Amino acid sequence: MSSRTFQHFSGSCCKIHFENLDQFVAEKGRLSTGNLIYALERFVLGHRTGERFDIVLTWDLFNYLPLDAVAALLRRLQQFCKPGTLVHSVNYLSARIPEAPRRFSICDEGQLDLEEAPLGPRRLPRHSAAELLKALEHYSILHTYCERPGMQPGVSEQVFRYEPDSRASTVVAEARGDGGETSMQYHSPMFGRLLARLRDSIGVKLLDLGGEGHRALWLREGAELEVVDLYTAVEQGARSGSESPEAAIRRLLGSCVGERKFDVVIAWDLLNHLSPVAQQVFAHWLAPLCRESTQLLALDGGIAFCPRCLQLTGGGVVKVELSPGSVPLECGAPPQLPGFCGQRIVASPSAAAQQLGELLFQLGELPAVTRCA
Repeated sequence: MSSRTFQHFSGSCCKIHFENLDQFVAEKGRLSTGNLIYALERFVLGHRTGERFDIVLTWDLFNYLPLDAVAALLRRLQQFCKPGTLVHSVNYLSARIPEAPRRFSICDEGQLDLEEAPLGPRRLPRHSAAELLKALEHYSILHTYCERPGMQPGVSEQVFRYEPDSRASTVVAEARGDGGETSMQYHSPMFGRLLARLRDSIGVKLLDLGGEGHRALWLREGAELEVVDLYTAVEQGARSGSESPEAAIRRLLGSCVGERKFDVVIAWDLLNHLSPVAQQVFAHWLAPLCRESTQLLALDGGIAFCPRCLQLTGGGVVKVELSPGSVPLECGAPPQLPGFCGQRIVASPSAAAQQLGELLFQLGELPAVTRCA
């Protein structure tokens, strides 16, 4: 409950209901996951039924609940939602966060007051967009906001939409292929040029950071290949809390440092899953593996994607598997890699419609934007 928030909404002729979930999480958030979910469901069921809300504000509660408890909470909240209900969440991006859920007060349109709170180490790993979407049945992510003008550093916001029918998002529904699969295809200028280069050149040294999925293609095209599954290491470390992204980057890229330098590095969607600090660590450890002409290829926009959702064909066509767990999102600030200059390639109208772009980085200067018909 916040009196300022109540005053803000009371002036807009809407009905508002408060629940003390922040106090509940502060008191019971350290229970085992099973006991926490049991207590959480009992708490939510104490609310009178029959009401349906248009907007649910969860503020920063998800940062203090394990992923299974977040999923259980939103499943239980479905009884209070209608098709199209929006769920808003605030996410902390750094390793030190407020020790307990904070009190947020809405001052006016676009202005929040955040209660001061002591910081402590993050107890639970940060839930990535991909993990949330996989866990949240009947919800899709409508917007993600990060590092926009006026936003507090280290904080992002997400807006989920409740869609109880089988079409988890309009993006998925519009992307259905003839075979009934939810996918889209687009021609990639960036990967098309890479494949042409591999065919025309001998001994191109390629480092794939997304695992083994495209090994056969790279070898068939004649690349001198090394595979480092940095994406999975970052993903699993974040889920279990066993290893920070920075530690995984140092461990895996550090093992590659030596006299060998690569001509091409493929990061797939990895950069969109790294915090600004982790992006700096990534640039630091990648630079010794690069020449001035080395190209770093990455995807921008679909931050719920992972290499397993992407299939590159020999003709430079990228097939993207779209599902309720891999909905393209609105991204925040572009990746920042100290020492690297980048350009964003607009791949094609079909890719742009799904908020998908391609990033090309290099040690040296590049033009800011390249548009390809």
